[in-house]
Amino acid sequence: MKKNGFTLIELLAVILILGIIALIAIPTVNNIIQQSRLGAWETTGNNMTDSAEAYYQMCEIRDGKEADGTTACKLTGLAALDEAALKSTLNIKGDIPSGAEIAYFGYTTSGDAVLSFATGSFSCTNGTQGGTSPNFTYTLTSGDGSMVCTK
Repeated sequence: MKKNGFTLIELLAVILILGIIALIAIPTVNNIIQQSRLGAWETTGNNMTDSAEAYYQMCEIRDGKEADGTTACKLTGLAALDEAALKSTLNIKGDIPSGAEIAYFGYTTSGDAVLSFATGSFSCTNGTQGGTSPNFTYTLTSGDGSMVCTK
């Protein structure tokens, strides 16, 4: 008699091997996804601070006025702006991470932008906020002001 198909033992062995591969691969893939999200948030934060610093410098050139020459620059209260207003004010290209809550966003005395934002599983910052409202002071964590995100 001719044998067709696979035996139950062969099928169970294949299922067991696939299960072991899945147990190894799924945590690795999840870790890669988390690391890529952290990298994307760091890049976004760095882009936001670069835009804020360019805005600060343009305000300095224009004696504290927007491009229209009459409106005062928004150098304080950036954290309170909604996403659309923040993107428009600072001329940010691209997206701000959805669901991100900006804890603080201000400038050091030398015009370096300091930003801290977070979402449910990530937090990112490049400096610290001190003082009390409305006289907050900002300090960069590292010399180059690069964003650091943690899970």
